[in-house]
Amino acid sequence: MANLSKYIAFGSLMLFSFFQGMMNIYIGGTEEVLGNIYHFRAPVFTALSSYLFLGNGIGCIIGGTLIDRYGAGTISSICGIITTIGIFLFTLSHNLINFYGSEFIIGLGVSVWYPAGIEVLKIHFEPKKLPLLAGMFLFCNALGSASISFIIYLSKEVGLIDTDYTMLSLSLLLMAYLFATKKANNPTQENKRPESLISAYYDQILLMRNRIVIPVIISQTLPTVFSYVFLPLWAIPYLSMLLSPTEATFIVTGALIIYGISGMLLGELYHKYFSPLGWMMIQFSGSFIAFTFMLYLPEKALNFWIVSSIIFTVSVLLGANNTYLATYLADLFEPKYTGAISAVYGYVFQFLISAVTPLFGMALSSTSQDGSYSIADYNYALQYLLLSFAISTLIIYLVQQGTRNYPKIIKLHN
Repeated sequence: MANLSKYIAFGSLMLFSFFQGMMNIYIGGTEEVLGNIYHFRAPVFTALSSYLFLGNGIGCIIGGTLIDRYGAGTISSICGIITTIGIFLFTLSHNLINFYGSEFIIGLGVSVWYPAGIEVLKIHFEPKKLPLLAGMFLFCNALGSASISFIIYLSKEVGLIDTDYTMLSLSLLLMAYLFATKKANNPTQENKRPESLISAYYDQILLMRNRIVIPVIISQTLPTVFSYVFLPLWAIPYLSMLLSPTEATFIVTGALIIYGISGMLLGELYHKYFSPLGWMMIQFSGSFIAFTFMLYLPEKALNFWIVSSIIFTVSVLLGANNTYLATYLADLFEPKYTGAISAVYGYVFQFLISAVTPLFGMALSSTSQDGSYSIADYNYALQYLLLSFAISTLIIYLVQQGTRNYPKIIKLHN
């Protein structure tokens, strides 16, 4: 019965992960409908997504350390309320400023999904199960993103307002489940941190000063533009120029699912054959090689099978790397810092994504004529994505060379 209870409790965070994935691409999913109603142009959607990511980052700064002090169950329940308020305001929005504000509030609400989930993993499960379960947890997030096809269909068939109400209803159900499992997802009293909240936030700053943390997080964040921006916002119109819209939709949906499931399938390799950093370097460099074919093969050579093989390969490599990084950061520090280190990852990640996302849209627009995009425009912008794979490979190589024999456990007050 105890085992069943912990899985039920963890299930609430799995659903939170799924829902956060949906909200990440909700704007992208309803792009056509929003554009038709409010006459928004494509760069607006990257700006709206940036406000969501900005809210995510600020929420992580506040929420990660609070999770270590008051428990993942308590903080995620409060954030469930904030999410519901944000979606309600989004439903009532009719101009760009209101959309920006509601997206920011939604970002605050869903921000703690990652630190809360990693905290609960370490509360309920043995360390050796972390790669597999972290993969499952992140798969739920990618599966939420993959539901973009359903969102597009729903918004076109029943209208935007009814789609918003559907998302609001899902948010209310999630909030109720988070409250129902709140106690089980909180740490025991002896694991709670005794120092003041100011001291706890100071520890978070010390975590950022660690010589591994920030470079490794940056190395993960840069190529994540592939799954957070390119796949949900730009891949279908881009691939539709190479293939049919049906084939493009199939590839994108499959890629998002593969991105999530690869962490589970390849999680068992985390401790085998190479160091975690070694695996990360292989995955980034492999993504660089695969995506190079995507951009520089002759257009006539890019049929359905070639394109899907390239996109799926990159999705497997980056999805597995996402799980490896989550496991690696959780392994580096004592359990009482799980929320804080996950939060550091969360807000550095979100702030960088919120900065990089509009840049991709600007690069795409910079070469376009009369507002329409060509394959050449997309290829120009995607060269920056390819560059991110190369930079990430170099970062991990330098970290790996400079941190041999690095201690597994870091105690900040020694």
